[in-house]
Formats: sequence, C-alpha cells, structure tokens
Amino acid sequence: MKKVIVLIFISLVSLSIFCGEFSINEIINNPDILINIRIPRTLFSLFSGLSLAICGLLLQSFFQNPLAGPFVLGIHSGASIGILSWILFMGLFINISPLLIQNGLILASIAGTFIVLSLLLLMSRYFKNKSFLIIIGMLISYAGSSIMNVFTNVLDAKDLKNFMIWGLGNFERYGIGYAIFFGFVICLVLFFSLNRSNDLNKILLGENYARSLGVNIELNRRFLIIASSILGGVCLSFCGPLVFIGVISPHLTRLILNENHHKVLLIYSGLMGAIFSLSSSIIFTVSNGLIPINAFLGLLGAPILVYLLVKRKTGVVLG
Repeated sequence: MKKVIVLIFISLVSLSIFCGEFSINEIINNPDILINIRIPRTLFSLFSGLSLAICGLLLQSFFQNPLAGPFVLGIHSGASIGILSWILFMGLFINISPLLIQNGLILASIAGTFIVLSLLLLMSRYFKNKSFLIIIGMLISYAGSSIMNVFTNVLDAKDLKNFMIWGLGNFERYGIGYAIFFGFVICLVLFFSLNRSNDLNKILLGENYARSLGVNIELNRRFLIIASSILGGVCLSFCGPLVFIGVISPHLTRLILNENHHKVLLIYSGLMGAIFSLSSSIIFTVSNGLIPINAFLGLLGAPILVYLLVKRKTGVVLG
C-alpha cells in the first residue's frame, strides 16, 4: 500500500501541473505559465497538505485524542486576527505597495500564531494535564471568533471579500519564491519531528511509562506545541484555513498501512494530506473556481471522519 500511496501522490502532482485552461503546446511555447502559475500552485497545495497532516499527527499522538487537529490549539483564530488587524491597519493608508501588503499578511498571520503559541507555552507550565491545553485552545478559538466578528463589521466590502476568499482556501496567491520558503519550513520541522519519533512512540504507551524510559515529557510538550503552531501558522498565512486534512490524514494512514511507528506515519501521513490538498486544487481548477477548496474538503472529509470514528468505536469496518 505504501507504493500505491506514492503512485497516487506522483500522479496527482503531474495532473496538477498540467491541469488548467492552457494546453500542453501553449505551456511548451510559454514556460512562464509553468514557472509563475502551475508549479507554485502545485507546490502550495502539496506543502499545505504535508504541513497540516504532519501537524495533525503530532497533536493526535501527544493528546491521544482522535479529533485533535491543527486548529485545536486556537492557531486558526490567532492567524485570522493577525490578518484582519493588518487589513485594518493598511486601510489607514493610501497607495500602499502590493508587495508590502502581501508580505505583511504573511507576517501578521505568523505573528498572530506565535502570540497564541506564547500563551499556550505559558499555560503549559501551570496545566500539566493535556486535556486542559485542549480546553484552553478551544477558549482561544471562541474568543478569537468574537474578535473577528467585531473586526469584520468595520471592514469595507472589498477587504471583507478578500478575507472571505482567504477563508475558503487558495493555492494561487503567492509565487514560487514563497513556495520554496514554505517547503524549507516543512523540511525543517519534519527533520526535528523524525528525530523525536522514538519519544513519540513511547509517549503513546503512557506518560508515566515514557518517563520511566527517560523521555522528557515537558520538552516534548513544548516541541509539539511549537512545531504544530509553526506548521499551522505558515500554512494558514499562505493558503488559508484548510479543513479536515489534519484530522483525517493520520487516521487513514494508520488504517491503510496498519502502522504505528512515527517514522513511517510522519512521511505517509504527509503524503496522504498532500493527496487531499492536491485533489481539492485539481477540482477547484477543473470547475473554474465554482467548487471552493474548503467546500470540496468539507464534503469529502466529513463522511470519511464519521466513518473512521465509527470504525474506531466499534472496531468493525463498515461496508
């Protein structure tokens, strides 16, 4: 099954590159179409799926909660408030450089994410129980939603539309330079995650048992919060809040491969997440934008998640 996952992944990458309104002959005659449109779009869809799936796996492993995903810690709210704050701030000026606005949105999203991250790290010193961190993340999400409702009421029609489009997911907003930076961040986090895979395997057996084997639980807690916040925050800033990928990709990978070792799961959960995001990008392109990325992911992800949770509860494969 590992070869099948890799084959599907490669096929979708190829399809994403050559899928669109321009024919292959037009692409050959005008390589700028590939460099400026097709390759960046494919890279962003690939990297977003990788980052969210890895983020979801890390959170599910640490919290030992099947519903834990990239946004369970309130990361989405922090990034959204950062973006809305930057949009409101830019509205105070006239003739602002588009490059400044674009880079500012990225930095604002990451800044909002790290504010939430700092709060979580502070709380983790006082609340050792992992369930409390999930509750704190939910409270941050609720508070963030209230703040966003206030902010959206004062946005003009154009800015509100741009924010709503960001919320639907988009892989075509930035160029190849940003995609390379995105990929570098993922590779860095993945490298450190693979180095901690043995610790994660031991934590799954219970924190007390892991401590008896010499695992530093506090250090791993901080690493997982930082890693998941970086992956989720950077993905949000570039592509918007993509739903379900981070929750269902680790589940499906465990089910298909019947594997629990994190060195394997980190790689193949990432590929599974990329398969979902690449599929949503292709559907969006083929439908000429009529089926938004998050709409497709929601329609596909919701029944899959229900099936996986029912199977986990009953231990029986349905159908």
